[in-house]
Amino acid sequence: MFEIIIALFDNRPRRPASVYNLLVGKKTLSTLYAALLHDQLQWVGLLPDLARSEFDDVIAAATRQGDLVTHQTGLTATRASTVTLPASYQPWMDIDGFAGRFYLAVQSLSEASFSNRQYRPVTPDWATQAWVRQWYRQLAQPQAIAELTALFAALPAPAANRLALGLVGHDYVGSGLSLTPAARLADIEAFSALLARLDAEPQRYPSWAQLWGGRHAILSATNAQALALAAQGANRVQIQAALRRKMSTVNEHLLVGAIFGAEFPLDAFYPPAQKRQFDAQALGDPEDYQQLLAAVPGSDFFSGAPVSDSHAARKVATMTDLTAVLQQTFGFTSFRPGQRELIEAVLAGRDALGVLPTGSGKTLCYQLPGRLLPGTMVVVEPLLALMDDQVARLQTSGEKRVVALTGQLSQADFATVMGALDQYRFVFVAPETLTRPDVLRRLTQLTISAWWSTRRIASRSGARIFAPRT
Repeated sequence: MFEIIIALFDNRPRRPASVYNLLVGKKTLSTLYAALLHDQLQWVGLLPDLARSEFDDVIAAATRQGDLVTHQTGLTATRASTVTLPASYQPWMDIDGFAGRFYLAVQSLSEASFSNRQYRPVTPDWATQAWVRQWYRQLAQPQAIAELTALFAALPAPAANRLALGLVGHDYVGSGLSLTPAARLADIEAFSALLARLDAEPQRYPSWAQLWGGRHAILSATNAQALALAAQGANRVQIQAALRRKMSTVNEHLLVGAIFGAEFPLDAFYPPAQKRQFDAQALGDPEDYQQLLAAVPGSDFFSGAPVSDSHAARKVATMTDLTAVLQQTFGFTSFRPGQRELIEAVLAGRDALGVLPTGSGKTLCYQLPGRLLPGTMVVVEPLLALMDDQVARLQTSGEKRVVALTGQLSQADFATVMGALDQYRFVFVAPETLTRPDVLRRLTQLTISAWWSTRRIASRSGARIFAPRT
């Protein structure tokens, strides 16, 4: 780990906290801006499980032995690192998430080929098991095995051999993965090569491309929505109305997008006179961007006044490029039959009824509008197992504001969730839970963006009082 951390310092002063945040994937504006200046954006989230105590120990040791030198504005390195960071790695690969699914999927296929249904999974993680279980149900086993064989043959030999070390199958256990820093980098390089191949040729390895799920969103869903609206010409006020966030949060979303190369019409953010003033400035030290703001009085990179208007939010949501959100947030390139029509109806605030067959992607019809609309999406699901699965999948995709309100919660936990219900974007409830007077009373206090059930989607713009649906 020592040499990996040293590799992120050079002869320009760097704050240790900024390096740590970069490695674990904490995408604050200051962290990303520093990474941009040091040409290190590629390494966002390289070591998501790195403990802060371990990082601090490395910094202290490197400083003591003179590998790092302290300056007023940060640390500089006195030598080059002895390791090379994996060149194929990209932050959208989600290697940590995919690795567990990959090894469990290989194990499942191996055991199934020997008709063995009783074995200990290589990972105890419930969300990983749920993902692979869903993937396996839609699988053609011979095709998946053939794809995997072809995939390994297409990889560079070092990468294929490295991945093979971690494989577990029927009466087979690989020699195991070393936990040394060099081995960790070799693992990242091997999975980077595999995922680069899946990204380039998903049609050649469809089973494994589906297991991966496509490029992982680097930015949060809300950040992606802000950028999508900005690209369509929405100004800062309209974006705030749609997302119901503080103006400072909207500003940060836009600046983070700019760091990652997003482009949007500047005329929506700068009055013409102020834009001319910005264009006339020559920025000296890129680390001191405050000098640019000081040269243009009254500027804060963006212009506009905050507003909060649910009607404006819904109007902006309807002008969103749904295909772009579908690809950026969910990794799909096109809608299945019936999905777009239902989603557009919900975004427009209309009641809608959809009859879709099993496996046609009904969950997307509430998850996509639920991420765009202000307020709470209430999901009525009678089967607790399916409810748990949907909650886990949303959390795995990065949506943390999701909760299941069921009788399985303890009395204390139920009360805690009820008290914080307005903090959740998705609330799952069982039909019998909706018959409780305290639940109905609490839900009437929320702004409900839409309702979903296993039978239908129904939305009421700005709904405040409602009756349980059967």
